[in-house]
Amino acid sequence: TLRIGACGDRQQPCLSVFEMVVLEAFGLAAAELFNYNREVYKFDQEQRVEKDMRRIEMQIKRFNLFREDIEDLVKLTVSKMDTYHMVGALMILFTAIIWTEGRFW
Repeated sequence: TLRIGACGDRQQPCLSVFEMVVLEAFGLAAAELFNYNREVYKFDQEQRVEKDMRRIEMQIKRFNLFREDIEDLVKLTVSKMDTYHMVGALMILFTAIIWTEGRFW
């Protein structure tokens, strides 16, 4: 217990040796509880950050693949239209030859 005036003439609380040992044990126990599993917690946090970074990198790669797919589809459409334009131009040419000369060549 705390005693007033037991430490001489001062009016401050004075602790016995047993009380000091109990408080020291309490402090050590509190430090042990705080440090308990702290290294594992830090390791888990590092792993979580690494996992999140990999997930974000995979999403970026995935959306780049989507963009490549769209680019390929557009290129395919353009190449088909180039072929259609060539066929259409040849048909117009043959039609013009037939109408103007009345024969194929």
